[in-house]
Amino acid sequence: MSETRFSVYLRLLRESHGLKQKDIANKLGITRATYSHYENARLTPPADAFYKIGKIYNVPIEKLIRLSLIPLDPDSDPDFDPEILSLNDDLFMDPSNEKRPPSDYVEVIQKMSDMHNDFLMAMNNTSKNSMVKELRTIDKELIFYYHRLPEDMQQVVIDLLRNILVRSSDT
Repeated sequence: MSETRFSVYLRLLRESHGLKQKDIANKLGITRATYSHYENARLTPPADAFYKIGKIYNVPIEKLIRLSLIPLDPDSDPDFDPEILSLNDDLFMDPSNEKRPPSDYVEVIQKMSDMHNDFLMAMNNTSKNSMVKELRTIDKELIFYYHRLPEDMQQVVIDLLRNILVRSSDT
């Protein structure tokens, strides 16, 4: 497998933070050899590792996943789908230029927390039968899949949805 932009970016992130592969491997709960495979593009991290890496370096998980799909030289890879590059609004390789959260980030999270609490209060005051009647099929499907996930992945989904809502509130 050829190097991806993710593997190079991962190495740049680690080095810019003055960390060793073993340090990151310990934070991820994996061996140093496995982590080395991530940096050398021999392995693609599983979803929970992408999530943890994003948390460690304060990098959006979407960016890490997109970078993992793009080879260093897309023109030389016959399997590469050029449509991925069209999604590439602001992918860059310099980890020191990472976007900071918007200044009103805390305010947006607070508003979302208030909406979340209001929703939970409304749900607590609703009977099970009327709640089931109010839910659309897509809502039921989402709940079904969510509850089939392991607990750590449920948190990944919640954080991802929260991240999407925060970003969409900026526009």
